[in-house]
Amino acid sequence: MDRIRQIWGTVKTWWEANVGKVSVFGVLLLLYTIPPDWSARNQYWRTHLPAVIAFLSNHSRTVLVAVGLALIAWDHHRIVKKRGPKPHDRKTLKGRVLQLRDDLQKFMDGLGAEPSVKYRVGDDEWKRQSLLITERSDKMHHGFELRFTDRTRTIIHELGEQGRLPGFLCQAFDEPAKDDKAIKQMIEYLDVAAKELISD
Repeated sequence: MDRIRQIWGTVKTWWEANVGKVSVFGVLLLLYTIPPDWSARNQYWRTHLPAVIAFLSNHSRTVLVAVGLALIAWDHHRIVKKRGPKPHDRKTLKGRVLQLRDDLQKFMDGLGAEPSVKYRVGDDEWKRQSLLITERSDKMHHGFELRFTDRTRTIIHELGEQGRLPGFLCQAFDEPAKDDKAIKQMIEYLDVAAKELISD
């Protein structure tokens, strides 16, 4: 009995937290409005409701199995979605490489796409576009130098020590200006390097 009360309490708590009375009413309203018109709806439910109840009664095991499987699948999907990606193990070189790759990608995503340049515009609009491009380029270059230069250099030496260093990673890192092309190449070749490493 205590177990049943515990289950009922859990179900009740979840229901109150996730489903409101308005939603219940909305679902019932939608079910009721499936038949085409008002009089037909009333007649439909008077005629078919006993048959529906009889069907559920005669096939209760199948219905319960289907509902149980649906609830399990929905709950699993909800938990997996909430869980998010598994964090990288920074104790391993592979984990540090992948973490740097992901952090660089987040850095680029935060900057957004490069502003488009529209030609044949007035001087004021041209100055505004140029200013946006310059601001983004400065944020990219100096932001990389502040946050990622030391980490990337360390990773490059760690990969080189193990003979796993992609040459193009060094080439992109050595670019004087850290622009879209250089950082995207670093992300790409960090991914290549991680695939060739074991986890421990």
